[in-house]
Amino acid sequence: MGDTTGVVIAGGPTVGNNAQSLNTPGNAMIDANGSLFVSDMNNFRVQRFSLLDTSFAITPNKGAYQFISNSFAGCVVNSGIQNIDSGFIPAPPTVGDIKYCLNDRSVPLTAVGDSLIWYTIGTGGVGSTTAPKPTTNITGSTNYWAARINALKTCESKRQQLNVLVNPLPGATLRAIPKQNLLPGDTVFLKVKADSGRNVSRALWYKNGSLQSFVPDTTSTLKVFYNGVGTYYAEIIDANNCSSKSDTILIKGDIAQQQTMFLFPNPVVSSTKLIFTAIPNTTTYLKVISINGNVMMNQKISTVINGNTVYDLDLSKLNTGTYDVQLISGYGAVINSKRIIKL
Repeated sequence: MGDTTGVVIAGGPTVGNNAQSLNTPGNAMIDANGSLFVSDMNNFRVQRFSLLDTSFAITPNKGAYQFISNSFAGCVVNSGIQNIDSGFIPAPPTVGDIKYCLNDRSVPLTAVGDSLIWYTIGTGGVGSTTAPKPTTNITGSTNYWAARINALKTCESKRQQLNVLVNPLPGATLRAIPKQNLLPGDTVFLKVKADSGRNVSRALWYKNGSLQSFVPDTTSTLKVFYNGVGTYYAEIIDANNCSSKSDTILIKGDIAQQQTMFLFPNPVVSSTKLIFTAIPNTTTYLKVISINGNVMMNQKISTVINGNTVYDLDLSKLNTGTYDVQLISGYGAVINSKRIIKL
């Protein structure tokens, strides 16, 4: 009574004689049921007010609350635990950029944080609680935004941008230099490069479908010899860790044709001329073998590219007898043989 601040629980702002007004209130009391009695002197009455409005305002933070109320009669009422979300603004999620290669299998985007909502624009628009799944069938860059929203869905964090980059494949071209068909002693060079001209970080070589793990992955040119015939392809990986496989190349081994070979004179006293046409891109060895199978001579001989090779064969140190003169490829195949008599 007499306070100028507080909450009005009886009467009103003006003098009156209706049910909610008072004119010169006097004494007041509260009974055991919580009713307020006020003597309204100039209206010559006693007014009863029921104090049923027990609401009040608070400004809580997010969390769990429990409300306990006491009646005028001393009874206690417990509200139990109440979880309150007061409309706080969540902290933004943590995001990171993502890189794919063309036609990679993509997965829905992720971010660190709960209650995520996703956007395809930086401001405005309608968000979705379903994370987008990027498309990877077209190269290029696409931006997405992620935010967090509170439980009441009334307050949203600042949107965080993440970028999805789809890189092109390097492409792979495989060539056989100088040819795919090998003769004994031949070597072919398999060379792989990226179609796009980008640098190749690694090259993996496969023969007949099996990875050639013994070949260093820095090898962009592979040597294949006659004994390594088979089907080859290469897989290259570029700086973006994108990979492409080349077409296959079949390296075949051909049987060496017979070299035309002459010995003159034959029989021979000390030396004879060996005349033959060499097979291109091969190494040629000469063997002289006795009739008993003993190798008397075994040496590499120089040949000419065009025309006949003439080689002076010195047999002066050999005993009289019959011998076989053989031309051998670098792979060890006998490509011609002639019998000679040493006098």
